[in-house]
Amino acid sequence: MHIVGDEFAMFEQSKLHKKAIYDRNIVTHANSLEHVMDYTFSHLGFNSDIEMPLVFLEPLTNPAYCRMQSQELFFECYGLQAVSYATDAMAGFYYNSSKMSDGLIIQSGNQCTSIIPVVKGTWSPPLTKRIPIGGAHHSEMLYKSLSLKYPQHRLSNEQITEIQHQHTYCAKNYRD
Repeated sequence: MHIVGDEFAMFEQSKLHKKAIYDRNIVTHANSLEHVMDYTFSHLGFNSDIEMPLVFLEPLTNPAYCRMQSQELFFECYGLQAVSYATDAMAGFYYNSSKMSDGLIIQSGNQCTSIIPVVKGTWSPPLTKRIPIGGAHHSEMLYKSLSLKYPQHRLSNEQITEIQHQHTYCAKNYRD
């Protein structure tokens, strides 16, 4: 059974066995991806073949097999005519850097961090690195540290996330 979005309200949460369609930001369950896409497209009002091109954001260094599964899904199930693949970090870099041709992109996600050098306007695959540390690992480390220091407190994942959001920040303007 695949449950997406507001479908969760129809089921008792304690009886559900929750499993993500991703494994370290890589789609590994194509059947679940199909259900997510069905839900998304139906809520956007697409009930038949989609006649416009689709831009699909994928993680850096996505395995060819995973991309093949998503392509098969898009072309066979939804009748798409064209699909473009991109990473959100690269799209953001090109959108925000009209005058710069060189740069270093650091994309930190929930499961991994990617370091992408851009030289003369293009990314350099041999110099690109994907580090298997992300936000989930930071939360786990915070949980373990607080549990060791305060063993009498039983903290939930929601409390750890709230503590993390209250006590961390990101610079809003890197140029100042």
